[in-house]
Amino acid sequence: KLRKEPDWESGILPAIKKEYAGLIRLGVFNEVPRKSWMNVIPAHTLHSIKPNKHKARFVAEGNRTIGDGVHFDATATSMASTVAVKIVVAFAAGEKHQLFSFDVVAAFLGAKAVNPNLYVELPELPYEMEGGEYGTGRGKGMVGHLQKTLYGLRDSPRLWSRHLIKSLQEDVGVTVMVSDRNVFKFEWQGQTLLGAVHVDDVLFSGGPEIRAEFMRRVRAKHDVTGGDEPVSEFCGYEFECGTVRETIKMHQQTFAVALLEQFDSLNATAVDTPMLVGAPELEGWEGVEVSERTKLDYMMPVGSLTWLTRTRPDLAYVALSLSQF
Repeated sequence: KLRKEPDWESGILPAIKKEYAGLIRLGVFNEVPRKSWMNVIPAHTLHSIKPNKHKARFVAEGNRTIGDGVHFDATATSMASTVAVKIVVAFAAGEKHQLFSFDVVAAFLGAKAVNPNLYVELPELPYEMEGGEYGTGRGKGMVGHLQKTLYGLRDSPRLWSRHLIKSLQEDVGVTVMVSDRNVFKFEWQGQTLLGAVHVDDVLFSGGPEIRAEFMRRVRAKHDVTGGDEPVSEFCGYEFECGTVRETIKMHQQTFAVALLEQFDSLNATAVDTPMLVGAPELEGWEGVEVSERTKLDYMMPVGSLTWLTRTRPDLAYVALSLSQF
């Protein structure tokens, strides 16, 4: 189907070539003959087509993997909490610094696979890419023996997080906080830089000299984008720097507006308090059993409200009350 698109040769095919060449260059897998005892993980390529931008990503079908050591043991990982982000923002405001961030390109492909028995289906190669630098391809009796983590695997976030934190410590020289391993401090020539890690995105703040040294060390080990210009957004959080009082306001206005639009509430009447004062407590539904879709439609806004409480604590009681049902 993609081959029939008018920009197949100008955009889609180059994106596929870039993705597969990256897999080979980074040594994500070694091609080995398929054996009957191998528990091969299915995989496919995801495509996103936007104006003037095409992207292809080869992913494993993590929903087809098996735990108990077959494909993975543990999946739990941690990310930067709201407190962690607020600590960095408060540090920036107190030191009169700006906020910066960078993200690691093809992050998960940088961490080593710890399970020695991970085998994945090879990519399906368009005929333009067969018999060359992009490997054997699917259907030739070969599979990929994973050497690095791959997008889609259930333990990839955990392994990547461990890899990045270790690299920041050993290669960059940061000190990871004992209370939260997603928060780190970098000290250099009497200056201090503070940062927080959220999967493959890093928010940080410091003076010009230490920022330059920090990014020099990061780029020596990782392919990253960003890191040089001040940011006003990070993982859904938005920041407004006050020039007069030298403060930083942290909010989620874009998300809040999108939430109102999603539930057709942009024109709703505003009230002074999130819940009516003196109103009776909410009670569970005792009527006719509702469908799973109706339950999901209820859970979605409750989950969104819970996320919004990260910068709107005045909504916490509302989210708590609604989530009980």
